[in-house]
Amino acid sequence: SDSLIITEIVDHHEDKEKYKDTCKIRNIAFDNGHALVASATTLVAERLQEYLPQPYPSFIGILLLGVILLDSVNLDESIGKVTQRDRDAVTDLISHTDWSEAMPSSFIEYQDNGGISIDTNELFKKLQQSKYDPKFWASMSITRTLHYDYKE
Repeated sequence: SDSLIITEIVDHHEDKEKYKDTCKIRNIAFDNGHALVASATTLVAERLQEYLPQPYPSFIGILLLGVILLDSVNLDESIGKVTQRDRDAVTDLISHTDWSEAMPSSFIEYQDNGGISIDTNELFKKLQQSKYDPKFWASMSITRTLHYDYKE
């Protein structure tokens, strides 16, 4: 059969108990009606620490970091979603990613000691602006737009 088989779920929403017959690994960060992390990507970043040798490639670091920053509104405590796990994931991604292979960008910081880091405020601002860019939305098909961040 060409159908997909769900074997693992990683999420921060209530477990709907679907796919019990094939899915034995369920990393659900949700308890007593509340998400335990601001972003499911935090859970992916935690798994990255277990399975991918450091340093992480820059494309993985920037991808995961960007999603966590967007979901947590740049780790803004006043929103009430951010947890220590989110902060730890961001710290790990920043400190264990090989930023030297990253494309030059306004959010890449070149330090006096020769190190490279990420300006998370600048990255968040750039991503947040992109979410509201009419050219971005016009470039996507209607079907793809409807699937954007779809949750069931």
